[in-house]
Amino acid sequence: MAGLSDPVMKLEFCSLTQSLAVGNKCGLVRIYNLNGSSDETTFHYLIDTKHEVHTLPQGKGPPLRAVFSLLNSPILALQFANYGAKLAVGLECGHVVVLDTSSLAVLFTTESVSSSCSPVISVNWVGCINTCSLVKSPKHSDSNMPITPTEQVMFFLTKDATLYMIDGGTGSMISSHPWHPKKKSVAISMYVIEGIPSVPDLTDGKQLEESGQNLEAKNESEHITNSTGISSHNNEHHSSVNTLTRERLLDSFILLCCVDSLQLYSTKNVIQGNNKAICKVKHAKPCCWASTFRKEGNICGVVLLFQSGVIEIRSFSGLELVKETSLMSILRWNFKANMEKMMSCDNGQITLAHGCELAFISLFSGENFSRIPESFPCLHDKVLAAAADAAFNFSSNQKKQGIKPGILGGIVKGFKGGKGRPQCGY
Repeated sequence: MAGLSDPVMKLEFCSLTQSLAVGNKCGLVRIYNLNGSSDETTFHYLIDTKHEVHTLPQGKGPPLRAVFSLLNSPILALQFANYGAKLAVGLECGHVVVLDTSSLAVLFTTESVSSSCSPVISVNWVGCINTCSLVKSPKHSDSNMPITPTEQVMFFLTKDATLYMIDGGTGSMISSHPWHPKKKSVAISMYVIEGIPSVPDLTDGKQLEESGQNLEAKNESEHITNSTGISSHNNEHHSSVNTLTRERLLDSFILLCCVDSLQLYSTKNVIQGNNKAICKVKHAKPCCWASTFRKEGNICGVVLLFQSGVIEIRSFSGLELVKETSLMSILRWNFKANMEKMMSCDNGQITLAHGCELAFISLFSGENFSRIPESFPCLHDKVLAAAADAAFNFSSNQKKQGIKPGILGGIVKGFKGGKGRPQCGY
């Protein structure tokens, strides 16, 4: 099958369904079912309007469920939604494709979302109903705004730092005006953060809360009575669902990570076309990778990697710098080109690969996410031991000074074969 051996460009994993999506350089998306039976003998191949069934080679990796042949363009963004039932695909040519991974079908393909055909590098799904009332702001009150409710909004970010909002069910544009920051920049990634992080600009937060309350009151009055003036239990239930979903959207924030800066916006303001940032940090060095990280299920900060090899940890409280370190001081690794493509971060643990070496860096003290730490190889033993001791001493000093412990406390995990705490299996 043509294109299967092309270089991998993007990976996306859904823990709920144990599905792995792999996008490559020629526009192929492979869906693996990691819970699949080894007895499976076929996989589905979809290209254009054709749906074929092929024989699955035996004994060659995890069970392959389907292969989608999309546009002949490198895949730069993948994101599961609807508990793994949908997969959004962003391509270098500027197109967006949404796949139904349950029925194995292409739901829709957009035209190039960018007039300049800038590559789509990041995508986020947000549950939302009745977004038409949000986008009709005084600044953008033209007649092209939608008049029908939207159950899901997809935010797509292109490399030129332009943000597009698309109806997740139909693929139509929610706003005819794409959003972009005040200053042109090269984007790296984007994250939609649910809940209200601690931000210094109380004025924007107050305005956001007040506008949300006004919008809620307005929509509640619209849904209490139906067109015949008769109240119904169904309408009341529908109104409560809409209100909860709108609150979820209004209380979210968009973190825009660029080569030269880190910017935080309210989602509501972005939908209305307002490009005033709640807070912004300019980088002294070019940034090449950024990711949010979680503690006990909640997003609590952002970690950044710079081309110089420097690693920064920042909180959402004004995007303040919490800790700065480097790959060299931790692992004795020099930064190499495209190293950011071999990095991931989740639950406060960074995983990165360099050549034939694999490293795990924990951002919190006392954390060990590895089920079998004894199986990890010993890399630069003396250097790593010294780095770990320094990190632990730093954490101890924080405790003595009354500073909140944890950040970069357990900076190296799993390289030496000590006994770890028992971990729960899946």
